[in-house]
Amino acid sequence: MSHTALLRQADGIPSRKLPRASGFTLIELLIVVAMVGILTAIALPSYQDYILRSRLPEAFSALNEFALKMDQVYQDKRYYDCNEAKALFNKARSVDPTASPQTSFFNLSCKVDTSGALPAYELSASGKPGLITDGIAYSIDQTGFRASVLNATRWGTFNTNTAPLDKADKGCWVAKSNKECSTGGMQTPAGP
Repeated sequence: MSHTALLRQADGIPSRKLPRASGFTLIELLIVVAMVGILTAIALPSYQDYILRSRLPEAFSALNEFALKMDQVYQDKRYYDCNEAKALFNKARSVDPTASPQTSFFNLSCKVDTSGALPAYELSASGKPGLITDGIAYSIDQTGFRASVLNATRWGTFNTNTAPLDKADKGCWVAKSNKECSTGGMQTPAGP
């Protein structure tokens, strides 16, 4: 027994133990907060990168589908027509044929060039402003050449039209932060 308890017993005052305080100390709480902060700093960018990469196949699929519609118009009419291809593209997606072609995360555009010896087109998918895909653009032409233009802050600026490619014969669509290429999952459409 402690000295105080002995004195209390001698005075006839019953001894009582003080309850031990329960809970967390400030140091323990600070350690937990620091660990959560470190895990968040590591996990959040990886998660955002994962979400962005999950949105990219939407652009690849839409561009391939739009290219097939352009080739279908060319086979039927012997010239490329963005408006007819846009109508076919939108009709296949049950959208108003006169609407501007788009997906959930990308706006699509079409340019036709008839000034050369052979007719040509270029289809583009640009990330919608304000969304995770903002600053990312992909394109494909009548030969199946694919190009990527990335101005996203998380992946850095990159342009496959001017950068050395590992698949220089057909270009590529950059699908990862390490500039790894994707073929878009489909065969190159047949051009003229």
